[in-house]
Amino acid sequence: AGAQGPAGADGAQGPIGPTGPAGAAWPGATVRKTSADDATTGTALVNATGLDLDLAAYTTYSFDYYILFQTAATTTGLSLAVNGPTSPTLISYTAQVPSALVGNGGGDPGTGLYSDWGTALDDQITATGVQAANTTYVAHVSGVIRTGATAGTLRPRFRSEVNGSAVTIKTYSWGALYSG
Repeated sequence: AGAQGPAGADGAQGPIGPTGPAGAAWPGATVRKTSADDATTGTALVNATGLDLDLAAYTTYSFDYYILFQTAATTTGLSLAVNGPTSPTLISYTAQVPSALVGNGGGDPGTGLYSDWGTALDDQITATGVQAANTTYVAHVSGVIRTGATAGTLRPRFRSEVNGSAVTIKTYSWGALYSG
């Protein structure tokens, strides 16, 4: 057989197939703290900035916050709460906060995780100390809120367990809100 000749021209592109159905829209919102860290040495609650979630009136939401934090001493813990629109018909939340909790007393460090709940705005969940100072830990706050006639903002709040000892909410903490 003789030498193979040059390749022919490519044919026209075929039609594009149909687009598949779009998934359901995610019924929520997220926020991530990108501003500077927030710190306090006081025992009065202060707002954690950059983590506000807007709430409509007469709506039920579930929410999650992942709060990155440090304390200045092992004897200083973090107290967390959430605040929102006035007169919600329901607010209930749980927090898990790394702490200096010890296990069975036999040298077992235990889980080092304090868990408690709140059933009112600014209901505080306070962990005792941490296992290592100036170490970044993550606390998790999750809950449900049913707003009343007032729309507003859901936001985490925090304070030091020990007056005069710093606690810091770190950049890259984040929150999520789910409706429906």
